[in-house]
Amino acid sequence: MTRNPHWRRPKSIKLSKNSIASSVMPRLKNRRRRCHSTPFIPIARRRQVEIEFRLLKEIYMLSRRNIHTMFISGLMIFASCHREPEALPVDQLTLVEAAPVIQRKMAIPIAAAGLLSLKQQLFLSFKTGGFISQISVREGQSVKAGQVLAQLDLSEIESQVMQSRSNLQKLRRDYERVKALYEDNVATLEQFQNIETAVLVAESTQRIAEFNLEHSTIKAPTDGQILRKLMEQGEMVSPGMPVLYFGAGGNEWVLRTGVADRDAVQLTIGDSARVEFDAFPRQSFKGSVSEISRAANPQSGTFEIEVTLAAVRQRLSVGFVGRCTLFPANAKDYFLAPIEAIVEAEGSNGFVFAVSGDAVHKIPVILGPVLNKDIVILQGVEDIDRVVTTGVSFVKDGERVRVK
Repeated sequence: MTRNPHWRRPKSIKLSKNSIASSVMPRLKNRRRRCHSTPFIPIARRRQVEIEFRLLKEIYMLSRRNIHTMFISGLMIFASCHREPEALPVDQLTLVEAAPVIQRKMAIPIAAAGLLSLKQQLFLSFKTGGFISQISVREGQSVKAGQVLAQLDLSEIESQVMQSRSNLQKLRRDYERVKALYEDNVATLEQFQNIETAVLVAESTQRIAEFNLEHSTIKAPTDGQILRKLMEQGEMVSPGMPVLYFGAGGNEWVLRTGVADRDAVQLTIGDSARVEFDAFPRQSFKGSVSEISRAANPQSGTFEIEVTLAAVRQRLSVGFVGRCTLFPANAKDYFLAPIEAIVEAEGSNGFVFAVSGDAVHKIPVILGPVLNKDIVILQGVEDIDRVVTTGVSFVKDGERVRVK
């Protein structure tokens, strides 16, 4: 059989997605037509081309069908994404509990802590120096006004007094002799004035010696008690060195504490106070503000407040640490809410969820002190009636809820 010189073996076709996407089908149709129209092509080859054509045609049709399917599916997904969410039934909403925001006119109590002391506390010392000959009291002892508490060795001081007295007596005798001579015009005026001045100096010296002798003995200035002995008998002290720590005022106790400037401006003399001590658990002592400092402590920056305790029968001691609650007389309007309503609290800042209809909104607030189970809100809830308390951790801003 003679072979057609124009006949060429058809190239194999790779079935890939890219070939389907290009113009494969038209080329395959031409090859199929040439294969059938050209003589002397083996039957096996014609069957191979026919199988390839049908298979590729089936794949091509499936690809077009999938493209339309994917396009329609994309449109459906796009439409579903922009569809408004359906409102949940009421029984599927988050269940919460709410409490009202209460507006009350009151004075916010001020908490402070301080040390207990007597109304008047003194450091007693000697005017002059020397050896302590006796200390006739003990710590904690109650004393009466004028009672001798301690005394120096008076040997040296008494000698100075005797010396000044003798010198004064001699100068007074000289004064009388010079005066008589001056009247007889024997002594000059200058001599008379000099002896007169010497007498005055001697009298002053005697008064100084007697004053030092008097203050070489420590006496109780008023009724009180010995808080602490700072020196012991036989020790040598310098002038003005404290020997005894004396508490005056009998049973008049005060608690001295410091408060911030924002609290000091709210207090006035006479405001009531409640004081508690660890030494007397479950007991409170009544008191009142007796002094308010008008200058801040340069070290702590606080203003010192003195609270005078009412008459007490318990045995108190100087140095007790007391916790006091001050109640200012000037009342103002404040907002109160349950402490459970506060979320994300940090310092004086926090948030609450305000109930508006069937939705909640997150509102920033400024916090004040805690009063029992409530907390004072200084700012942020002026236009809010209720806040979420139970379930506040499970809601979001703008979420619909079901209030119990």
